[in-house]
Amino acid sequence: MPRLLTLGTFVLLGDDASERAPISVQPKRLALLAYLATASAGGFHRRDTLLGLFWPELADDEARRALRQALYHLRRTLGEGGIVARPDDQLGLGPVLACDATELERLLDAGRPEAAVALYRGDFLQGVYVPDVAQEFEEWVDHMRSRLRGRVVDAARRALTTAEGEGRLTDALAMAFRAHALAPADEDLLRRLLTLQQRTGDVDGVQRVFQTFARRMRDEYGAAPQPATLELIEALRLAPPVVLPPSPALAADAVPLAAESPASFTSADPGPSAPATGATTAVSAARRWQRAPRLLLAAGVIGIALAAVVARRAVSVDEPTETLIGRGLLKSRDRVLVAEMRSSSGDTSLALALGRALQIDLAQTRVVEIVGGGSVRRALRRMGQPADLGVRDSVVREVALRAQAEAYVVGQVEAVGGAYVLSAQLLDARKGEVLAAVRATARDSSDFLEAVDRLSAGLRRQIGEALGTIENEPPLRGVTTPSLAALSKFSQGSELMEGSVDDRAAARRLFEEAVGLDTNFATAYKTLGSLYRAQGEFGKSAAALGRAFALRDRLPQDERDYVMASYYRNVTHEYDKAAAAWMRLLAVDSNDVPVLNNLALVYKDARQFDRAEALYRRAIALDSTTPALYNGLIVILALTGRTDETRAMLADAARRFPESRTRMLAEIEAATAQRDWTAVERLKLAYMDHMRDSPHDQMESAEVLGRVTLLTGRLDEATAHLQRAIRLAEGEGSRGHLLRSAVTLAWLELRYRGRRDSALHDLAAVLQRHPLDSLQVPDRPYVQLAQLYLEARQPERIMALREAAARDPEARRLLRRSVKPWLDGLALLATSRAREAIDLLREAEALDECTMCVLPDLARAYEEAGDPDGATTTYDRYLGTPWIARHEVDAWAYGWSLLRAGELLEKEGQISRATTAYEQLLALWRPADEQLAPVQQELRGRLAKLRGPAQ
Repeated sequence: MPRLLTLGTFVLLGDDASERAPISVQPKRLALLAYLATASAGGFHRRDTLLGLFWPELADDEARRALRQALYHLRRTLGEGGIVARPDDQLGLGPVLACDATELERLLDAGRPEAAVALYRGDFLQGVYVPDVAQEFEEWVDHMRSRLRGRVVDAARRALTTAEGEGRLTDALAMAFRAHALAPADEDLLRRLLTLQQRTGDVDGVQRVFQTFARRMRDEYGAAPQPATLELIEALRLAPPVVLPPSPALAADAVPLAAESPASFTSADPGPSAPATGATTAVSAARRWQRAPRLLLAAGVIGIALAAVVARRAVSVDEPTETLIGRGLLKSRDRVLVAEMRSSSGDTSLALALGRALQIDLAQTRVVEIVGGGSVRRALRRMGQPADLGVRDSVVREVALRAQAEAYVVGQVEAVGGAYVLSAQLLDARKGEVLAAVRATARDSSDFLEAVDRLSAGLRRQIGEALGTIENEPPLRGVTTPSLAALSKFSQGSELMEGSVDDRAAARRLFEEAVGLDTNFATAYKTLGSLYRAQGEFGKSAAALGRAFALRDRLPQDERDYVMASYYRNVTHEYDKAAAAWMRLLAVDSNDVPVLNNLALVYKDARQFDRAEALYRRAIALDSTTPALYNGLIVILALTGRTDETRAMLADAARRFPESRTRMLAEIEAATAQRDWTAVERLKLAYMDHMRDSPHDQMESAEVLGRVTLLTGRLDEATAHLQRAIRLAEGEGSRGHLLRSAVTLAWLELRYRGRRDSALHDLAAVLQRHPLDSLQVPDRPYVQLAQLYLEARQPERIMALREAAARDPEARRLLRRSVKPWLDGLALLATSRAREAIDLLREAEALDECTMCVLPDLARAYEEAGDPDGATTTYDRYLGTPWIARHEVDAWAYGWSLLRAGELLEKEGQISRATTAYEQLLALWRPADEQLAPVQQELRGRLAKLRGPAQ
């Protein structure tokens, strides 16, 4: 009968087991066989379940074909009756295969713990890699592995108790060694082993095993044994010697694996037999130990404790005599991927914190190039896997290779009492072989970051970095945070931002909690600032990015450049400095996709659309799985008026990312740039439904819908949307959004309903509740208020705004560079100095990132300066220039600009163009409320007059 071995090794043996002849079977087919043999106690499984587990990436027909081929080969291998198919489309194994895992379960269920422990030679599917399987299969393997190992440890404990109770001390000692090998950190099992060694006269063995354990705790965990263990050692030292008759050698399974290398911590292979311990040797050893002065034992224990303290300040690996680079196993500048970490306790926050901190610390090296986080998730997406899939043993190598990494780092954190045991391994991405392994222990949460420092330093030293370079770098707690709680919050927030579940509201709360726990957490402030800006919270964004900028010297150079680039672009709007910082990062890695994306955003803001487009296309060629890159390119195509290309790219993005929030926003922005207001409204309503659980998205969407319905003349709908936006803004504490919506409502009253006094009164009431100087500078709508006051003929209020902005140092520093000339130009326009206003408004138009926002004011200045040609040319530019947030200006300016442009053109005798302008306005206001009927009637009269009797 063929035998399937899954414990410690993974192989199918033929009928002639004496020759141990392995049968060649493809890994996935062998994994399918193992699943059929062991899952649900070897019962039957639906075909659909097997298809989803083993061929998730294939279409249904292809997957079924692959399953049929796998079953065909397994039937040939197992013989007649090997695979049984039931009429209900379920598959199982016939009684033609023996499997060690199922035999292990049978022995455990039958109450034969000693036989079960003897059979267990290693973990289930230990180190096995099966390509292109579902996450559920990996989770099943992990669960199976953990469950079997746990059952075997319990069995060893029971067998030990039984043998000891029956007086079979030699058997008990053998089982104690075996249990200690399976659970080397379990000090209860260690104490039972030491006690049995003492009882069987192996006094030298007591000292040897204890010292080996204590050394391991010191060197690998940075800790001392528990007080109960130290007390036991003292009691055993004082106990009288035990004299036993000569006894046979211990069984092979009794070899003390605790004396082996750290690799044996996860190995269940017991190795060769231990020698017998005779009575004479035992007695003499006991007497020698008893004669040792109590002072020496105390000094030894104190020494162990002191060594543990020293270990906390040093790397927990020996000084490498030969580095990986020196041996040619790695080359300088090779890519090394930092994969997802694990927690033995299942505490994902600890694992996330370890992974994030280790990646940040390793990134300080210049010997190799560290990739992680986004690179891992992009590789997963290219594999067709969810971006938040845990990088498990079976897929991590493929992820590393897809990320073009030569090696990868995996690790684990284990909570031991109040301490934390951290471990990491560096593995060859092509061969899967361990290149380096390090451990470090944090005595408590305050020591966690120092332990990560030691872990990182150990890896870097083994790779080949000079010790002096590492020692001269700032400690990790300085470049991140000394607070494990803050780091955990930040790591969880980053996971939400980077994963497939884009929960920005929850991420924002976590980042805010992180900086609340540590007000010097520069990286968290940087990330929070970017998130605030994406949500239109410009004041909070500037404050967070400003705090990160002030703390930038605490950061490693790459993080420092990130902070500087974000600050210069989003806070001071110094695009040349922002571009220079991103270029420095590209000099380190010219294919860094997030950097390419951010540099493209800088060029977009600076209106260098050709350069932005080139960067987006380059980034998409490197990574076609990130929706934000398509969003950026779609925006650039829309801003440059390439409608057909925009539609094609939107269709491509919709196929790739049907549920992506980012993709939906790109579609809305493209429709806005093309002034397709029907599409904007439809898409916004769909987006609101998609993001119905996000108050912030509901608020922002209500603002947009209020402006769109206003510019199309639906005043009652606009009022309802804007009032809802204001209520939501009050609930969210977003006073910048609140004021912007209040200004739009004032425009509705002033320009559309002709209620000047009502508009000013309502706006004054809002400003009384939320004075401008109570808002952070970037949230103060100086220009929007000045535009409204210009229309309402309130020059004194414009002057007051201008003077308030000029007096405030923060306003001078943080307002966009276009704001000062814009405000100055509006003030001149309000005081009948239109010719001077033109120069300032043209300066503002050149400086502002918006391609059309200044143009309505500039056109008005040309009119009042007596330059109708300049006015009509500027109106044309305004009406035809694409912009992704046109609704912000169009709500109050678009319809009235069409009307004014038509009037000017009519006056100049340009009848055709005037007719077109009037027709466009009538089409825009076709769904308008009755209140606009007089304007519509007047337009129809003008059109009839312009068309003449023949029309």
